[in-house]
Amino acid sequence: PCIIYGIAEDDLKKTEVNAVIREVEDLIDFFTRLGLGDLSGIGDMALEARLDLEQGMLDDSWSKAYETRSRAYDAIEGVVWPLVDESNANPRDSEIPLSLLSVFANARNMISGQDLAKGQSYLYTAMRDWSSSVPESTPIILAGIIIWGLLWRGVGNIPRRSMPV
Repeated sequence: PCIIYGIAEDDLKKTEVNAVIREVEDLIDFFTRLGLGDLSGIGDMALEARLDLEQGMLDDSWSKAYETRSRAYDAIEGVVWPLVDESNANPRDSEIPLSLLSVFANARNMISGQDLAKGQSYLYTAMRDWSSSVPESTPIILAGIIIWGLLWRGVGNIPRRSMPV
């Protein structure tokens, strides 16, 4: 029975499945933003789990969501652990911010140990923080286009208003 009045057990399970799918979507976003590769196959699996959830197939959605989550972490670990090793070997040329290397190390130790959920939580946090340190290219590109356009038109051709005397 649920402690919260008015919420059925299925509602809690739907919330859990939705949270797992959202976690996978976030991981895909972090991974892509960092330019580490393509996780579109995992994204397709997450979409399938979400569609099952929306169609009321809760058990199917639950199993697909957790399978997708497991595959997402496995794929990320396969790419990130070698980068962490490389960064530890040569911290000055590290792609990974130095402040996050210990978080990745803790995540790896927990995942390889007995605390998988906590290790994945550390990995999620490290990926989120690392991806947030990477500037988005869209505003930079947009600013470049605007500046190029002004220079192409000739900045001196911009009409100037005279100040009233």
